[in-house]
Amino acid sequence: MIHLVTKTHLRTLETAARTAQEQAGQVRTEIERERGRHVKELFAAVARTERAERETADVRHTALLLQIALEDATVELTERAERAETAAFAAHWDEEVARAEARLLREELSEARKPGRSVYLLRHYGEPCMIYRSRADACADTATHGIPADAPWAAAGEQPASQAEWRLSLFTYDAASKGFRCEFVPAPVAVGGAA
Repeated sequence: MIHLVTKTHLRTLETAARTAQEQAGQVRTEIERERGRHVKELFAAVARTERAERETADVRHTALLLQIALEDATVELTERAERAETAAFAAHWDEEVARAEARLLREELSEARKPGRSVYLLRHYGEPCMIYRSRADACADTATHGIPADAPWAAAGEQPASQAEWRLSLFTYDAASKGFRCEFVPAPVAVGGAA
């Protein structure tokens, strides 16, 4: 089949082709404009996502710091409360113990103030160490100071108390003077280097 193309028809085709090219150019321009808008929106969305991720990380970090601070404060407050509770208990306990000891001391003093009652004072180089109700108690306890409980005690003689390593002195209550009078008790004899 032969198709004849006339000049008019050719001009019409050329006009149509130009129009089609112009329309194609306009469509390309529109596509580029839309592509640019989409790229900008994509970059904006990526930037918003990154910013949100940074803010989320900052919030997580801040939350972690707050949690650590809260845990530290909780530990510190718990320790302070325990120390305060322990101190309060100790103070109460000390008060109770002190009352009990004071009561026992008053009873012992009252008992010791009966005429003829005696107490024994253990001295180390003249310095008082302990007071005992009886000679047996004193002798039994001197073992803690290196003196055997059954060690014989010898007379102190003229030696000053400050020169005797250990000396046991007897004090007897004297109702007339309302006090205790010292009576002579012998000093211990050295046993194996300990006296």
